[in-house]
Amino acid sequence: MAQAAGTIVVLDNGGHTCKAGFAGQVDPKRIVPNLIAKSKAERKTFVGDQFDACTDFSGLQYRLALEKGYPINWETEAEVWTRIFGKDVLAVNTADCRLMLSTPPLCPSSILATINEIVFEHFNFQSLCSACPQLLASYAQQAELEARSEPQPAATLVVDCGFSSTHIVPIFDAQAINFGIRRLAVGGKVLTNHLKQVISHRQWNVMDETHMINDVKEQMCYVSLDLAADLRAAAVRRGSAITREFVMPDYIHVTRGYVKPVVVDVDADASADASADAAGDRGGCSGAADGAGASVGAAGGARTPGPPAKKARPPDGSAVRGGGGGSAAGGVSARGGEAQQVLALGVERFGTGEVLFYPSDIGLDEAGIPEAIVQAVGATLPDLHEALYSNIVLTGGTAKLPNLAARLEAELRQLVPADFALNVRPAADPIVAAWRGASHFASGPLFERSSVSRDEYLEHGHAFVKRVCHN
Repeated sequence: MAQAAGTIVVLDNGGHTCKAGFAGQVDPKRIVPNLIAKSKAERKTFVGDQFDACTDFSGLQYRLALEKGYPINWETEAEVWTRIFGKDVLAVNTADCRLMLSTPPLCPSSILATINEIVFEHFNFQSLCSACPQLLASYAQQAELEARSEPQPAATLVVDCGFSSTHIVPIFDAQAINFGIRRLAVGGKVLTNHLKQVISHRQWNVMDETHMINDVKEQMCYVSLDLAADLRAAAVRRGSAITREFVMPDYIHVTRGYVKPVVVDVDADASADASADAAGDRGGCSGAADGAGASVGAAGGARTPGPPAKKARPPDGSAVRGGGGGSAAGGVSARGGEAQQVLALGVERFGTGEVLFYPSDIGLDEAGIPEAIVQAVGATLPDLHEALYSNIVLTGGTAKLPNLAARLEAELRQLVPADFALNVRPAADPIVAAWRGASHFASGPLFERSSVSRDEYLEHGHAFVKRVCHN
């Protein structure tokens, strides 16, 4: 194997992907899907990094290593890790390496015990240091501030919007405040499944197309800054600033779906404007039925007078031409003589993100993220409240939804005392924030003190590992 003895392997074991690399590096060497997928079309099974070689994502069957944020499918996890440590990814001899591993906050002891068995007895690592990814993400923030010679915050509130769930973790003095941790069952997986159900009900049956709909979510969905304004804009029948079309892959000519470019139809717009002006000269009331009047930006900006949506800009910044209203049905279009199946998304683009704020809309009996943040901060000492509210960091893949930080800050402003400073911002790269923090920590002096060797594990057992790593 290529790596020297004593190498520290850093592994952020997420519900959707594993971020793997070595201590001291800025970014992970590889981001690997944490799953095993079986393709009906190709009649192949893809483990971890092999998923990158898949060319037909239709009707894939998934076996995830983590369920609801916790590793429970151990055979799947062991296979994925074997691929990660093998010659095609990290190329290490695990018996000569130490491991820095992320584990879920408040993880049950039985799960931690199984992790220890896999690390020490199956892969024979020399030592293990584990911590929750939210704490590791705060270390990444500290490292960034140190590099810029900026003062360190007194406390940090990490909101980890992950694949399986959302965790709110208050951190003080480089330690997670366990009694303040809150967990929501809403994450990227829930949003994708909800979008699948909505599209299947209104347009095409896509219940088996998880990969494609996840792509739709990542390319098209955003968080509304003004829900009422966006609903009005999406309801415009002609020239909607919201509606976009997604060209679905056929895995023959199109291997990955994409958002159809929107082209301004200048002649049609000029003709419509001339008709509206003529009607106005006759003293008519035209334009109401066609959506004339104030146009509204997709991000919920100020309403400005003028033709509907012709000058409006959606979050992707593309130019606007007419499309259907809120939930226009999908259809078939032609390009170069080839038929294309398309999804037309209007209200679905911003309605999906509303689940993060109102989980009850889809039948989940729990608070939204703003209320959960207030509960988490309220569970800590009063002296920490202002410091926590002033430094809220968003991590996780779902944190990449456009406008999430701004909307969350606006919602929190109504719940937080007016004399408290409020600052919500995403991490520099929400997906790898925890890995960067782990890499920084593993290359520092505290790593050895927080690690348990294989000999110590064999002598003292799981309780000793938990006492060193999780207290």
